[in-house]
Amino acid sequence: MSLAECNHFFEEFKNETSILTDTFFGFNETTNICIYCKNTYSSKGMAIPICYNYGVFNVLIFPLEEVKNMKINTLKQNNININQVTQVNIYECFFYNQKTDFFTGENKNYCNICKQLYDSYYTSKIFVSPNVLIIILNRGKGNIYKVKLDFQETIDISDFVLQKESPKIEYNLYGVITHLGESGPNAHFVASCKSPVDGIWYRYNDAFVDPIYNFQKEPLGVHNCFSLLMHS
Repeated sequence: MSLAECNHFFEEFKNETSILTDTFFGFNETTNICIYCKNTYSSKGMAIPICYNYGVFNVLIFPLEEVKNMKINTLKQNNININQVTQVNIYECFFYNQKTDFFTGENKNYCNICKQLYDSYYTSKIFVSPNVLIIILNRGKGNIYKVKLDFQETIDISDFVLQKESPKIEYNLYGVITHLGESGPNAHFVASCKSPVDGIWYRYNDAFVDPIYNFQKEPLGVHNCFSLLMHS
């Protein structure tokens, strides 16, 4: 996508925005490098052509088990002895989110340059972050709490955003969804929210609302959560 096409995309989106899109939607940039074009252009000593595309998103999904496996592989590559990894931090999740995938076989992409289906490298990154960031943690099946999340109530994701108006892009946590019980008919989700009035966290469990005075040490707090709601 050329600069003119990119600007046209953003202008078109602005004409169709609402208070919801202005609040919850961000933009992502995907890049696709065709192996055929890469090899062809490299052999001629020319710059590798990259296909750029832009889209919108309103949620980030982090698979914790895969993030943990990536962390283990990184530690092994650096010759760091590990016994058992049971915790990942939120920045490792963002790093996983922008990893490069290799598409081949039935997952081949269509190359806009050579006009054919070829093996390719695909990367997706946050181009512009939303005002309100929604994060969903995919905990898989079985022991859903086997991977803990190391998280602070304020995070800076500037290292993971391409287009930024200031050096820091900080988000503050104010909503968390957790799960009571492992599985079965008696297990259900509850919400915890930080009050803008008194700054105290409250848990909303059906008809019951209870204050949480030490949220970071709460067993059903952010370390075992399923969804996070943050505002910039």
